[in-house]
Amino acid sequence: MRSAFLLLLLSLTPLFAGPDTVVPEVEARTPNGVLYRYGERRVLVVSGSPMQRGLAHGRLLKAEIKSNIQAFLYDWGLGRRGKKREEFRAIWNSISTHIPAHYHAELAGLAEGSGLPLADLQLLHAIPSRFHCTGTAAMPEVTRDGKVYHTRSLDYSLDIGDTVRPQTNSLLLVTVPDEGVAHATVGWAGFLGCVTGLNVEGVSVGEMGSSSKDESYDGFPMIFLLREVLYRCKNLEEAKQLWTRTPRTCGYNFIFCDPGGITAVECNRSRIRFFGPGDEAENVAPHFAIRGVVRRCNHFVDKELAATQRDVYDPRKSQPSSWSGYDVQGGILKNDLGAIDASTMIELLRSYPPVHPCLHQAVMCPTDRSIWVSQAKDPAHDPLPGAQNQAFLRYDLPALVKGEPSPAQRAGPSEVDDGTIETGQVRGERAIEGVFAHEPKVFDWRLEYLRNLGDVSIHHLTYPSPGPSRFPINLTVHAEYYRPEGKGPFPAAVVLHISDGRFYVARLLAASLARRGVASLFIQLPYYGDRRPEVKVDPNEVALEDAVGVIKQAVHDIRRGAAWLRERPEVNSERVGLVGASLGSFAGQMAAGADGGFDRCAFLLGGGSLLAPLYSRARETRKVLAYLEGRGLTREKVEAAIGPLEPIRHVDGLKDTRILMINCDADPVVPPESTRTYWEALGKPEIHWYKGDHYAIKNHVIEVLSRVTGHFVGG
Repeated sequence: MRSAFLLLLLSLTPLFAGPDTVVPEVEARTPNGVLYRYGERRVLVVSGSPMQRGLAHGRLLKAEIKSNIQAFLYDWGLGRRGKKREEFRAIWNSISTHIPAHYHAELAGLAEGSGLPLADLQLLHAIPSRFHCTGTAAMPEVTRDGKVYHTRSLDYSLDIGDTVRPQTNSLLLVTVPDEGVAHATVGWAGFLGCVTGLNVEGVSVGEMGSSSKDESYDGFPMIFLLREVLYRCKNLEEAKQLWTRTPRTCGYNFIFCDPGGITAVECNRSRIRFFGPGDEAENVAPHFAIRGVVRRCNHFVDKELAATQRDVYDPRKSQPSSWSGYDVQGGILKNDLGAIDASTMIELLRSYPPVHPCLHQAVMCPTDRSIWVSQAKDPAHDPLPGAQNQAFLRYDLPALVKGEPSPAQRAGPSEVDDGTIETGQVRGERAIEGVFAHEPKVFDWRLEYLRNLGDVSIHHLTYPSPGPSRFPINLTVHAEYYRPEGKGPFPAAVVLHISDGRFYVARLLAASLARRGVASLFIQLPYYGDRRPEVKVDPNEVALEDAVGVIKQAVHDIRRGAAWLRERPEVNSERVGLVGASLGSFAGQMAAGADGGFDRCAFLLGGGSLLAPLYSRARETRKVLAYLEGRGLTREKVEAAIGPLEPIRHVDGLKDTRILMINCDADPVVPPESTRTYWEALGKPEIHWYKGDHYAIKNHVIEVLSRVTGHFVGG
């Protein structure tokens, strides 16, 4: 969550579609509780005393609460995070004395209603204090309709849970207490705390982690203190007073709003600082205030708080990912002053790259007490599961509180697949000679619609790989086609991924290019993603010839993808290029060099030699090298097999290609000298060096994306 804004707003065209409506249906009732279903979304309204509300919640969602305990506590906290149950118990024992009795009663009711151990539910609510997203707000003076708007994005992992993901059990929980202010919180079944919420008095809250050295568990835990703001406060001033006088725990940023005001809150255990809209106190370089606006990411602006967080004050150097979000977010809001409304705030949230982990997003309007909510899906069943890719539904909080839920307006892409499938044949595959010799063949392809994200539609492409491969699953190429809106003809690019197998970088590149009008085809390389065999391969059965075969297969698969692009009616066949990063850069360099027909290429973190990374003895390649040496394969033998395939042997095929190179000057994986030798062999094309190791490029993502997209968009 500290990297909540690492890649926010890097996609270059915001997305928003006109509203539709979803009619609520009653799914179940119990005394003091009604569970509504809005299509795939759920809203639970509970009323009465704390015990009664907890009982209703537990009875109506017992199965969902059980699976969330399994996912958050056992699979994630005690499992993948490797924490001990005693650690969470110690945290709960420390914070519980500060939690008001009515929350303890609600937890007891939740346990009784669901039949689940109270101890597990307590530990579930201790987790947020152990593991520490983004927010903006705008005043009436800078909005189109004179209302206050408040955004919130919760950037939690989407793969919490080994079998069932918490987002499967996402929930808008509406609480109508017999004493206190009615309010709504965005969360999950069984979660009584708050990270995003709004009450009927028009007070809204949103949290962003901002770690500090001044932290303690001996205080009022954040998730219940935020809920207490909604439960007790009728205006912004009351919220500020409550936050100031209550013992706090850890470092956080918040945004609080009411119909007449907005504030950014920075705090740790000992210090708290409020920033109003356009506050001059925010003009501490490099930060900048914006009239009528506040925004925060995951670092402190206040210098005293910042000193408890980072050694170098300038976040461009000390927290570049958080700074990127603060800067770009501010730039967009500054450009929209006077025209901000719910749709522009949704556009801002949708500007997250499609693969960024966003568990939920919300736009709250304290003025009319409405809340737009988007919730993530399960990545096991959706290739683009983040909340930014789902529809936003607008809920009328006063109507829900009255028990008269109105239809929810929908904003964003339809959640229903339109069923479009195209099939065809590629006839224009070109023959090549040499070590990558390949005879052209007519091959079939299938293109299935996945998702429409406004001005970009995403489709799943499959076509046969010419191989070689001994695993049938690896003989079907899987790719994602990012098609810009319009008839074209568009320039196009093949996009190739890095070696981690999550495809985050490739999808970010493909989406960014498509939003600039470049049709992009992200290809899964052999043995990655949908092409990975379920059968484990015995390393002792893998010969050097197999590695050579995989390299050749990758080159053939990439060239076939390019051939498919060249025959698309919306693509300019003379403007098909290629971009790859790290592993994808090497594969792309070989494929483009062998093909000789790419208009332009961008190679990120690549070099001219496959052997250089292997024998650099970097940690990323040590296992492979140990395997080769363990089988008695000397460098000479490996070089004899791999050498003829290396990118530097195929630079002649790139003599008419416009090339962009981006590398790091202290890269232990791709030695800079290897890159410089390749650059010289290419004729010294445009190259940009960033300081640091192989991963330092992530600190310059905005600039790198701008360079890459500009390279393909330019004439």
